[in-house]
Amino acid sequence: MKHRNPLITTIVTLGAIACTPITLKTEKKARAIDASSSKSASDLNLASASDFLNQLDGLKNVAADALVKEMAKRDYRAELRKSIRMYRKYLIENGTHPDIKISPFYISGDLCQYKNLDFNLDETNKMLGAILKTAVLAKLSEVNAPQLNKSLSNELAAIGQIILIELGVKVDGNVDVIAVDDVTQTIGKVTISLLPIADEEIDEATKKSDTIEILSLVFNRTLGKHQVGTFDAALEVPHEKSPGVIEKVQGKLTIDRKNTDDRFVHTLLLNVGSQSDASAYSRKMVFEQDPVKRKTLKVTDIFNANRPNEKSYVSILDTEALKQCKIEPPKPTPEPGPGPKDPPSGGGGTTTPPPSNGGGGTTPPPSDGGKPTPPPPVCDDDDNMPPKGDDGGVNQSPNQSPTQTPVQK
Repeated sequence: MKHRNPLITTIVTLGAIACTPITLKTEKKARAIDASSSKSASDLNLASASDFLNQLDGLKNVAADALVKEMAKRDYRAELRKSIRMYRKYLIENGTHPDIKISPFYISGDLCQYKNLDFNLDETNKMLGAILKTAVLAKLSEVNAPQLNKSLSNELAAIGQIILIELGVKVDGNVDVIAVDDVTQTIGKVTISLLPIADEEIDEATKKSDTIEILSLVFNRTLGKHQVGTFDAALEVPHEKSPGVIEKVQGKLTIDRKNTDDRFVHTLLLNVGSQSDASAYSRKMVFEQDPVKRKTLKVTDIFNANRPNEKSYVSILDTEALKQCKIEPPKPTPEPGPGPKDPPSGGGGTTTPPPSNGGGGTTPPPSDGGKPTPPPPVCDDDDNMPPKGDDGGVNQSPNQSPTQTPVQK
């Protein structure tokens, strides 16, 4: 009997981003995660943050019967199929239309906006959570299920049938789970396609897209204590570039969440390109906890990162007040103006002596170089806040996705 090597490395190359191949290594060996402090997580109340990875991570604690009930809801099928279609479209548009898509808040005249803690990058990328959860549930084996959640083992067959037959989602590939101490690693290599459903009202163009646009995912999620961990995913979806011409769009998403000097730091980067434009889209976000004001984060949002047309915006997010305020760059201090001219020599004229200051010296004339630069505005009240509503604030996007399963305590 041959012994299986405990370290199996899968290398998948899915195209080119920024003129280099997308290569994702997934090792079946639990990574070491820095989870030395829980203070950063508790100060920021990370459990209430909006994050697409919550749907995948929530599988560790959810009850199997709750999952079955969730999937049986009338609108679940429509929401899931919509999420898959929108995410495919999201990748294709970003990979083929390299326009800078700046968030409206950054280019508006508003200094502040209502905002909850949101690690989704944007609303469409948030849909990746339901897709990942579906893929794991569809391909998780009875051998691996106890490593993730023991209660899932007895219901895996039923859940798999619901996904394929009731939801019309076909998942091919494999998913493995490794749990060592407090670290859980979920590794998957899958393709996801939508099967025709008789009572679904969609047009012919959508039916054709469902046939061509098969979403491929190679992902590695490592989760440690206090929600510290990493996520890597290589993504691919083909599309019809022109009649009869199929082109592939590739993307790579990386997330790193750690404690650095007892400060929470969360970094995510998405690159998307196509065969005709290898470096079409890039966005990077960095959330850095303030070492003194522990409930606030410095947010650096970089569009088209590492490209000639890169644009960066910096703001402060107060996770307690649910308020995000811009940090305006300081205005340059003007150089002092020229002083009074010396009187001409030898002209025979007289000049008025400067007034005495009582100490034998002279009072210098005031400079005409301008007033001192005022400090940047501080958003400490609601005067600069837009009204709640359709401004991307807390009332617009709930923390929980329509397809997210409640986590049992």
